[in-house]
Amino acid sequence: MQDDSPNRLSDSLETLNARVARLAIGLGVDLSDPTVLSKLMQQSPHPAVTVDRRMAAPAAHVRPAASVVFHICGRSCVGW
Repeated sequence: MQDDSPNRLSDSLETLNARVARLAIGLGVDLSDPTVLSKLMQQSPHPAVTVDRRMAAPAAHVRPAASVVFHICGRSCVGW
């Protein structure tokens, strides 16, 4: 059995380089300018999100269980 680890590593690095290049193009970062790269690497990252906003507030689309429903005919009923 032949060890293909060097080939897999090479493929992985090429894939990673391509992803970094696409990201840099999308963000408008010139990877060929060492000054730009140095400034970019010295920036502090944004703080981590401490409260997940999706879980902090009740969902707007959820109706309370004991709501009053009005039918087209004008009749009302409690619940669903």
